[in-house]
Amino acid sequence: MALIWILSSISLQIPVVASLPFKDKGIHFIEYAVLGALNTFALTRTFPASRKIYVLLLAIFLTVTWGVLDEIHQAFVPGRTSASDDVLADSLGAVCGALLFLLVLNPKIRKRKPSAV
Repeated sequence: MALIWILSSISLQIPVVASLPFKDKGIHFIEYAVLGALNTFALTRTFPASRKIYVLLLAIFLTVTWGVLDEIHQAFVPGRTSASDDVLADSLGAVCGALLFLLVLNPKIRKRKPSAV
């Protein structure tokens, strides 16, 4: 979250490769998919007895809220703009990242045996 905030504070926009499809929106999607997965990971460890749907919804809510706050923040950074379609890309990324972690990555982590210390 801090990295997203720092990158959003830079007034100079980083040029995106011209051949990259969806350019800016793709970057938003990927960055918030990672954040959604990380939030889901943190919440599954913080609340291990909670139902998966509650963890999923809370992770998505936190990630999307951060995306909205980031867009508001960008509105006050010189040279940056705030856009609702960025929030949409952030939200889609948050949902995909949280689902990816919960359905694909989390079962693999749980099956690992703890190492003896």
